[in-house]
Amino acid sequence: MQRTRNLRRVLGLLMAICLLTGLLPVTAMAAQTASPPRDVTLESLGDGKIKATWNNPEKITSIPIYEFEAELFYKGNSVGKQTIENIPFATFTDLASNDVDDYGVKVRARQATDGIGDPDDLISFHVTDWTDWSSKATA
Repeated sequence: MQRTRNLRRVLGLLMAICLLTGLLPVTAMAAQTASPPRDVTLESLGDGKIKATWNNPEKITSIPIYEFEAELFYKGNSVGKQTIENIPFATFTDLASNDVDDYGVKVRARQATDGIGDPDDLISFHVTDWTDWSSKATA
């Protein structure tokens, strides 16, 4: 009985140390939210391809690593959704029309707050909550 209590205390102390040093993710660290992506535009690339571009949100940390989610709409219906890391554009293919006036797009982002590892793999970083959606109704 005493041995079990001591083991729980040691494991609790080890977990606290891991949380404090960033070895385990803490959901409270995701409380910050950046502003939404800015200046969203649509461009027809022809052959059933539309490119959505945007500017990064205002930074809230010194780490320039972002994850974006972009969703394309054709006459109000969703026709594609992509998750992109570190690149402020998405290309949607196999579309019914090349006329960007028929499309709308919405984009949101989250930013790395701390961590180490491959900047193209956000799994090793703490990140902010998703921003609000930015949108572009037509070109």
